[in-house]
Amino acid sequence: MQLDHVFIFVDQKASAILDLVSKGLAVSYRRDHVGQGTANACFVFDNAFLELLYLTSETDARLAPIERTKLWERSQWQAMHTCPYGIAWRGDDIGIATWPFMPPYLPQGVEIPVAIDSDDQNLPMMFTFPGSKAPKDWPDEKRRFPAHPGGWNSITQVELALPNWTLQSSAALKHMASCIKPPLIVTRGDKYAMMVTLGGPDGAKLTLSF
Repeated sequence: MQLDHVFIFVDQKASAILDLVSKGLAVSYRRDHVGQGTANACFVFDNAFLELLYLTSETDARLAPIERTKLWERSQWQAMHTCPYGIAWRGDDIGIATWPFMPPYLPQGVEIPVAIDSDDQNLPMMFTFPGSKAPKDWPDEKRRFPAHPGGWNSITQVELALPNWTLQSSAALKHMASCIKPPLIVTRGDKYAMMVTLGGPDGAKLTLSF
């Protein structure tokens, strides 16, 4: 099981993007999730990517095809104390029970398997993209984005802190934490927090806190 990407809901997209740019990152691409009520700014590395996600339409995010993802509730994390994070893996994994999410911005018939445990809005959204590849293996036309000025080229670790929670509460998250690469470390904390550690040239490391 390989980490595909993580997402973080942000309220102030401009300031969140500028903060990462100030740390030597460059926006790789942006996407509007038409019909889902969200959009993003993505920062791509060789092995995985980081996605800043933000709400664009409450109406769309609360439509029947979308509501089970709890994306609207996650976008309201400050007021509702929900989990604002998502973790996506690559590769088929029979150790996680999923349901088929078919967002309207994908071609008809294409689905995203989402962990049933993600029905709990106090846990991260956990999902996969069948057949996806590490960014370093994407075709050249898909990799036409600027290099990160700081030289950051990989995600080396993700640490997730959840309040008033034990790992046994979610079989899916426990499974991911036991085998995903790069490692996912899950701890208890006073509040929701995610730390993403990046690797760079000559063994340099940078930890981003969200």
